[in-house]
Amino acid sequence: MKKNFQIEVILFLVDIIVVTLSFLTIIFISKEKEISYVKLYTRPFLGFLFVWIVISLFNGKYVAKKRFNEAIMAIGKTLVFSLLVVTSSMFVFNHFSYSRTIVFGTIFLSTLSNLFIYSIYLVNKKYEKTIEQEELEEIFSTAYLNSIGKEDTTGTYAFPEISLEDSIYNNLKLKYLAKSPSLFDFLEKNIPLLQIPRKDAQIINSANIFNIQNLESDSQLLFLNLRKINDLRRFNVYFIQVNENLFKGGFYIGTCETNEIRKKNIQQKYPLVLANIINSFDFILHRVLPKLPYIKGIYFQITKGSNRPVSKSEILGRLKYCGFYIVDNTIIDKQFFFIVKKVALPRTDLHPSYGPFIKLKRIGKGGKILKVYKFRTMHPYSEFIQEYVYKNNSLEDGGKLKDDFRVTEWGKVFRKLWIDELPQFINYFKGEIKLVGVRALSEHYFNLYPKDIQELRTKTKPGLVPPFYADMPKTFEDILESERKYLTQYFKKPILTDIKYFFLAFHNIVFKKARSR
Repeated sequence: MKKNFQIEVILFLVDIIVVTLSFLTIIFISKEKEISYVKLYTRPFLGFLFVWIVISLFNGKYVAKKRFNEAIMAIGKTLVFSLLVVTSSMFVFNHFSYSRTIVFGTIFLSTLSNLFIYSIYLVNKKYEKTIEQEELEEIFSTAYLNSIGKEDTTGTYAFPEISLEDSIYNNLKLKYLAKSPSLFDFLEKNIPLLQIPRKDAQIINSANIFNIQNLESDSQLLFLNLRKINDLRRFNVYFIQVNENLFKGGFYIGTCETNEIRKKNIQQKYPLVLANIINSFDFILHRVLPKLPYIKGIYFQITKGSNRPVSKSEILGRLKYCGFYIVDNTIIDKQFFFIVKKVALPRTDLHPSYGPFIKLKRIGKGGKILKVYKFRTMHPYSEFIQEYVYKNNSLEDGGKLKDDFRVTEWGKVFRKLWIDELPQFINYFKGEIKLVGVRALSEHYFNLYPKDIQELRTKTKPGLVPPFYADMPKTFEDILESERKYLTQYFKKPILTDIKYFFLAFHNIVFKKARSR
C-alpha cells in the first residue's frame, strides 16, 4: 500500500510538471512567443490546471494501475472532459480572444505526454526479466547460475612454447583465413598465434549454439566464429557458453553487421530518398519490434532472430557483461570484427539496462549506491564499457567522454533538450536528490576525482541542476574547481548558495543557450 501511495504521489506531481511544460512548449512553438503571452495566459492556465487535476482525480488517473487499457481509459476520459469544460467555459465567459493553438495545444500535448509516460512505465515493468535471462534459466544448471559473478579460481592460462607445426598459425593463415589476409593480420597483431596449439583452438562458421555446447569447460585457448552474430537467437546465452568453454586468458573472435554498417550499405546501394525509407523500415522491423512485449514473441517466431542488426556499443557492452576484456576491434570487408579475452565469469547483475526507461547506478550521499531514473540516450549495455571508452577516447571540453559512440542519434536530441533528465524528478520527489547540487556520477567517473572532492561530494545529496551550468567550465580540471568552489560555499551557506547557483544556471540556459552534449 505504501509503495502504491508513493507511485500515485509521483504520478500526480509528474502530471503537474507535464502540463506546465506542455503549456510552455506550445507557447514557444506557436507564433505567440513573446514573454507577454506567458503573463497573459498564466491565470487562465492555473484555472485549467486545477480543472485538469480535479478531472484526473475523478477518473482515477493517478491510481497505480497494473493494466495499460485502464490507464488509456483514464487518460482518454480526462481528455474528453477537459475539452468539454474548456470549450463550455469559452462559450459561457466569451473567452474567444485566447489563442486556440495555446488552449487546445496544451490539452492535446499533455494527453500525448501522459500516454508516453504510462507506456514507458508499463513497458519497463515488462522488462523485469529479459529474453536472455529466461533462456539462461532454461539452458544452464542452477549450479552454474549460482557461480556467475564469483571469483574465477582457474587462473590465467600460461601460453606454452610450441613448434610452428603444432600451432594454429599455419592453419589460420593458409586454410581458414586464406581468402581474408586482412583478418589474419588483425589476429596476428593482437593474439600470440604461434603459442596456441591446434588442439586448443576451435574455428567454426555457424550460428547454432549446439555446436559449442558439447565442448568441455575450460578447454579452448582460441575460439573463432566466422558467422555473423546477427543470426544468433540470443546473444548473451551464446557469449556465456563461449566464456564457459574458454580457458581464462583465452581469446574469442567474432563478427557482426552493426547498425552503422548496415545503414551505410543501404545508402550506397540505393538513392538517398529510397535509402532513408528502407533504413526507417529496417529500424522499426529489426530494432523496435524485437523490444516490444507480445510482439517480440511473434517477431522471433517468424525470423528466428536472424539478420538482426546490433550497435557496436551493445555488442561490446554485452561481451564485457559476459566476462570478456575488449582487446581490439576493426572493420574488414564491411563487417565489424572484435577480439576479446576471457578475464572473469559473467556478471551477477541479471538486469542490465535495456528498456527505454532506465535506472543507472550512481554514487549518492554517504557513498551509497543511488539508482537514478532516466530516459535512455545510449544503446543497451553501454554502461559496461564506460571505462573502455574513457581509455580509448579520453575526455573533451566540458568533461564529457570524447567521440562517445554509445550515444544514439535521438539520444543526442534528448540530451540537448534535457528530456532524458525529466525522470530524475522521481528521485527528487523521493528525497534522494535535491534541486541544485553536483551531478550524480557513476563509480568509474567518481574514481577519476581527487580524494578531497570525493569526500565533499558524499557529504551531501547530488542535484538536478549542477554547478556546471552556473560556471560553464571547459576542461575536466575546470569542472573539479567549479564543484570544489560550489561545495565549499554550500557547506557554509547552503540555502543562499543553492539560490545563487540556480539563477546563474537559469540565466546561462535560457539566455546563453547552454546545452548538454
